[in-house]
Amino acid sequence: MNSSINFGVRHDSGIERYSGGDRGNFSTLRQSTGDRRQDGDARRFAQPFLDRHFGADYPDLEYVLDRRAGRLNPRVQVHEFYLQSGGWLGNADAQQQYASINYTHVARDVAAREPNLLVQLVARRGDKLSLSCNPDLSLDLLDRMRAAGQSRALVVAVVHPDLPFLGNDAEVDLSLADVLLELPAPAHRLFAL
Repeated sequence: MNSSINFGVRHDSGIERYSGGDRGNFSTLRQSTGDRRQDGDARRFAQPFLDRHFGADYPDLEYVLDRRAGRLNPRVQVHEFYLQSGGWLGNADAQQQYASINYTHVARDVAAREPNLLVQLVARRGDKLSLSCNPDLSLDLLDRMRAAGQSRALVVAVVHPDLPFLGNDAEVDLSLADVLLELPAPAHRLFAL
């Protein structure tokens, strides 16, 4: 299962496609299927695993595809503190923009950059949302920003019908989300760890 969280830092006043503004993006647990254009033996070896691990319909994010192909807008900075082992060998931009952040310090370090956008995959049950298997970062980040007197980040909750609804600390009111997006059915399969 996965629960994807992205924190965006936008320095302009408009909401636009990821490559349109001068901003930084912190990504956590953003999974990529790798280069599906492989051919020959590499593809025959990897494809069954990729299909089983991610599902044949697992979507790669546009910025990931652009970054892998060297087409990422130079005004966009992507910082990740989780990289798949070996997934970015030979990609100087990905390796140089990697942020070595201990998981216990993620909220602190991301809040210091004053993000204005938080996107998270969630589960929904009536008027409740579940941050599911990643409840700690988003709530800690919002708490730190509030305590520092920063403007609240726009929270976009993306509902995935197969993400498990976990209660207790993972359960939040629907009002946490400024924008609620429901994935069209059928939704992509969640990846397995």
